Amino acid sequence: MKKQLLQTTFILILALISTSVFAQKKLKYDKAYFEKFPTYEAVIEAYFTENEFDRSTEQSTKFAKKYDGWHGIFMNEKFEEIDEWMIWSAKTTSFEKLKVKGANAGGSRSIENAKKKYIRGLEPMFFAQYPLYGYHGYENDIIKLLENEKDLSAKVLDALARSYSSKGMQVLMPGQFGGKKKVLEYDRTFNPKDWEKETLNEFTELMDKSIATFKILSDKYPDYQTIVGNIKTKYRNEYMSAYYALKYSGQSKLAEKYLVDDLYPDFQIKTAANYLKTCATNAILFTYGDNDTYPLIYAQDKLGIRPDIKVINTSLASLGRYIHFVKTEYNLPTTLEMADYKLENHNYIGIKPEIEDVDLRDYFKAVSEEKNLYIDDESGVRYLPSKQGFFVIQVKPLGYQLGVAKRLSERAVRFDFKKNYLIKGEVFLLDLITTDNWQTPTYFSSGGYYTLETLGMKDYVQVEGLAYRFLPKETHDFTLLETNVLYVFQYPETTNDWYSSGNSIHLNYYQNAFMELLKFRKTNIQKVKKTLDKMEAVFPHETVDYKYQAAAFADFCYDAELTERGDVFIRNEVKHVHRYFKSIENQKELSYFDKQNIRMMLYIANQLASIAEINEREEFANLADDFQEYLVKYGE
Repeated sequence: MKKQLLQTTFILILALISTSVFAQKKLKYDKAYFEKFPTYEAVIEAYFTENEFDRSTEQSTKFAKKYDGWHGIFMNEKFEEIDEWMIWSAKTTSFEKLKVKGANAGGSRSIENAKKKYIRGLEPMFFAQYPLYGYHGYENDIIKLLENEKDLSAKVLDALARSYSSKGMQVLMPGQFGGKKKVLEYDRTFNPKDWEKETLNEFTELMDKSIATFKILSDKYPDYQTIVGNIKTKYRNEYMSAYYALKYSGQSKLAEKYLVDDLYPDFQIKTAANYLKTCATNAILFTYGDNDTYPLIYAQDKLGIRPDIKVINTSLASLGRYIHFVKTEYNLPTTLEMADYKLENHNYIGIKPEIEDVDLRDYFKAVSEEKNLYIDDESGVRYLPSKQGFFVIQVKPLGYQLGVAKRLSERAVRFDFKKNYLIKGEVFLLDLITTDNWQTPTYFSSGGYYTLETLGMKDYVQVEGLAYRFLPKETHDFTLLETNVLYVFQYPETTNDWYSSGNSIHLNYYQNAFMELLKFRKTNIQKVKKTLDKMEAVFPHETVDYKYQAAAFADFCYDAELTERGDVFIRNEVKHVHRYFKSIENQKELSYFDKQNIRMMLYIANQLASIAEINEREEFANLADDFQEYLVKYGE
């Protein structure tokens, strides 16, 4: 027993010593030191081609950039880090022989597919941006490495600000946004008194540092681009991220310090108001990301705009405490009890086709009453027994949409799930919709369209402005869209900074609403002209880039025999394309967002040339040749 105790103590000491290089000595940030590291893409290439590769380990492997080099990390089924090894050494500046060996099951195609899996998405960008990244606790190391450094580049400042933010969220919600899992008492009880003061203080201290660092970044590099748009948008959203996290964690009083005056500019306030104005009284509005959630919450809580709308972020709905918050705040009905959403309950459910379709309302009732029902024997995880779900509206004596329920009471609403599992937020969404039984008007923000597609719900929505209304019928009524777009919305001022602003994606949503209205009015040329007049008045060609929509608007005008108006769309968008490529021609290094924009602009250029050719527009006969130099220089 004594020998075993000594061995255990020795292992713990070793673990504490090796936890972080920063525990051994204080290291100074040296840009040149990290520049010698191979890229993430080069590491993936080496791992999957230059060494023996076991296909069975691919799903449980991740990669990490640490101070001493690149590492491979094995994870268990709970995504806990259980083993790691060196792939590339900063000391020798060379790749190591891997300890992973196998038979390359699947051959070269399997290897290529594995490489593609790892290099898609945002991971390459983060590994290029962060000096250290990809392992539990990297935020701590980033902060220790950078927080006292001066004159950091925009990308490294961004990494520091995000590390403060990420660590703050881990303090408030351990394991939910990365890092090691830890169950807080609040997540068991949802009693605000169960919060430890030290935890809340640490969270606000870290979020204050995050906001301050984003402010420095915004002031010093005002054109810097982030995932959510211009750095100014990220800076403003960080206030609301702290505010909302505290609010749905039962700390509304403490949250108030982040609800500052004059946070968002005119464009975002008016756009948030237009999102809310799209919705009927007391509606539910499902949102998805930062930009379609935080400005709306600010408009409601700070400015008092349409507080009747129940804004629910489907991404945050994967947190049990967030589900508790919205159920309590909005008095939302669900068949599953709150206990069924607590902690890790229903973090995800598999989809295991056993029958043709399943009545979702009956399913939720059954699993609520029988906790061991539909549990997979091997994984122990609950599953849905079909990829086809449906429910039938039940007529009730009361309810906002009683008329809808009566007319469609015999018609089933069907969902065709496009995935093999549902995460907690999607389970909650389906539970809420089927239990509510169409008593509450329900909408999805334009940014939430992805959710509609993956859950097979898009046949039951119609655009009514900046949001899609979910209706139990596969028909479209454009009356409300027309009213909102032409008469209700207050449009923001437009400027000439659309390439660098965080407003571009919302501009696309506005344009999409106008396009849907034009399609509806296509048989009435006078109404078509009136719609175009309105759109071009609020979003003038001189200051607004129509991007993806330009070719579509031009094509619509040509079909409507409004030839000159079609030419205007192409003519102005051609100017925007040339202006963009002119703006980057002297850049020595292209960022992730530059590369994304280049792909987009090349696509737009091709669309403009194609539409002009199809419609035989002589003025634009040489467009393809004019754009060829960009394709040669930047095409992949």
